Amino acid sequence: MSVPVDYAALAEQYEPLKPFVVATARGAAIDFSNQQAVRVLNQALYWTTLRIRLVLPHNRLCPPLENRRAYIAWLQELAVYTYPVPRGFTDADNVVVDIGTGASAVYPLIGCSTWPQVRFLATERDEVSAHWAQTNIDTNNLGDRVKLVPTRLGDPILRPFFDSPAQRAMFTMCNPPFYSSAEEMRELAAKKEAPATTVYTGGENESITPGGEVAFVTAMMRESTEHVRDRCIWYTSMVGKASSVEHLADFLRANNVDNYAVSRFVAGNTRRWLIAWSFSGIRLPDVRVSPHHQSRSPHSSPQDVARKSGIPGFAGHPLSNAIERPFPHRTDLPALLDAILRAIPGLGLSYLAPLPAQYPFAVRVTATSVTWTRKARRAGAPPAAGARPVLVCVVLLKTEEGAGTTRLACRWEYGFDRGHFESLAGHVGSKLAAHV
Repeated sequence: MSVPVDYAALAEQYEPLKPFVVATARGAAIDFSNQQAVRVLNQALYWTTLRIRLVLPHNRLCPPLENRRAYIAWLQELAVYTYPVPRGFTDADNVVVDIGTGASAVYPLIGCSTWPQVRFLATERDEVSAHWAQTNIDTNNLGDRVKLVPTRLGDPILRPFFDSPAQRAMFTMCNPPFYSSAEEMRELAAKKEAPATTVYTGGENESITPGGEVAFVTAMMRESTEHVRDRCIWYTSMVGKASSVEHLADFLRANNVDNYAVSRFVAGNTRRWLIAWSFSGIRLPDVRVSPHHQSRSPHSSPQDVARKSGIPGFAGHPLSNAIERPFPHRTDLPALLDAILRAIPGLGLSYLAPLPAQYPFAVRVTATSVTWTRKARRAGAPPAAGARPVLVCVVLLKTEEGAGTTRLACRWEYGFDRGHFESLAGHVGSKLAAHV
């Protein structure tokens, strides 16, 4: 939930805001129908919150801080779960490609303020916006961390990857033009339950594109599928309409991309969805799971990396990356589970500690070959030494207070073959059941 802004106190911290703060019966207020007031308010929030000096031209979007910061925080959460880093990636590839950075270059500015180890490549097609984006980069002394990549109509959306076959990146991000026409923009605004509380400041090039956001993001998905593939670990985009999420998830499934996530976030009165897809073996949790991961961002929420859209009746959710099974509560379950895992040849076991009280056991399991199936046991082949993992998962026990049960949970973290994960989870569950 958004915290109300104390405009009077904010103006004391940011002098240029003072002329726009008016006294009302309910306290200090801002006239949100005044474009200049909205611009200066946002400049005040960026400066007092993140020490970002934002230069905002009069005919371009004035980006609210809250949902922009939420997108960066979501990428930081994805980074926590990006393990193991794919082969060939190094610290030099700790790059975020911002597609259509806009006049404010706001995502690179926020990212550099809150994520010290990351660099940005920021593309922009509009010449006016590119000029102001470079101004914002220079004003904040970020030329060593943010490179502006001007593009032209007809260029690939993922231009930096086409410019250099050696280009790699951890993430792409994009806040695409949402609408297909000015008419659609007006019609959707009229259908909103409540009228807009803030005047719109942007130009049509920032909000309108042929085919709307679905066409734009689909074109980006097609480029990633046909050309760039695993040179980027996570491709991501924001979308503004729930219906768009369905179309985009359908495209991914039709192109055999099963490794994707859909999340929803609400910032103020604005609801947005984020979609991410990957050609790597890294698997995200269905929801953020303790005890073995900690958030990097103070602005994140438990839904940040949930792979659920929050859309009623949505059929496009990816398959779950977790398998759970309840067992009657017994104090010897941790020892039994540990013995079962140690008996499987070739598994690497990394015990996770310290643990909250409700988790009596948690271990990260790494397998370089499948050794637990009947077929593998008959073949008798030794585990591959020093090979790249075929499977990484966390196996844990969670006590359910009051229910008298303990849940065995297996959570997939890495691998290209879902069958490997499901067979290991089934094997461990069956062995534990035989002892209980």
